[in-house]
Amino acid sequence: MREQMLIFLDFDGVICDSVHECFLAAWKAYFEDDGFRSAAGWNNSPPDSVPLEWKRRFDYYRPYIRNGEDYLALFRVLEEGMKIADQESFDRIMEKFIGEERQNIRERFYKARESLIEQDFSRWLYLNPLFPGIGEILQRNHTNKQLFILSTKRPDFIMKILSFHGIEWNQEKILFAADIPKARFIHSVIEREGAVRAVFIDDQISHLLGVSGQEIRCLLPNWGYIKPEWPQLYGIEAVGVEDLSRIIEEATGIQSV
Repeated sequence: MREQMLIFLDFDGVICDSVHECFLAAWKAYFEDDGFRSAAGWNNSPPDSVPLEWKRRFDYYRPYIRNGEDYLALFRVLEEGMKIADQESFDRIMEKFIGEERQNIRERFYKARESLIEQDFSRWLYLNPLFPGIGEILQRNHTNKQLFILSTKRPDFIMKILSFHGIEWNQEKILFAADIPKARFIHSVIEREGAVRAVFIDDQISHLLGVSGQEIRCLLPNWGYIKPEWPQLYGIEAVGVEDLSRIIEEATGIQSV
């Protein structure tokens, strides 16, 4: 008898390297709305050009990002030249900068993203490349009913990016976990599909910690934005792109004893 195992892939940071688009959207939201910066107490004028050191540090701190508003608040860190040592320090600084303005800052970030799309859709697509080798895996498995994309990103955005990169995909296999913890979402799909196990690959460590039940195997993508100490620190295995291909093949043909 065949046992069914499902595979869930995060989008940003696992499939798509969206850090470039997030940097530009955060830049627009931070510097191009004087009224917003003033209300938030962020009053400095924008630089004449993008400092390369800012982009380097933005990429370095990318593993600590939890939400869209963090991208925007991170510019305050860059502007003030602050140093962040770990996730706890990052979360504490983000809370200090965001505070009660969380919803407002989140809306500003996503508004800036939508503005990018409206003003230059082609540029926005180019700012969302797929990680090397991932597109080929998705295309080979676009009819695989056991493989899902699970993301907090809007499904229509994901479909546009996949289509731009020549990937066929059924939008029904894109699960939108906007306000639902991903682990809970996975448990519900396991039950709905009558599966017995699942593999969950996400680059955000908070989505993997505390996942209950032996039926979900959590993995970190070593090709994405993760810190090298995370696998040992949190006891979560990191896998490569070649491992992902093998995992999918094994899931498709898994047999019960």
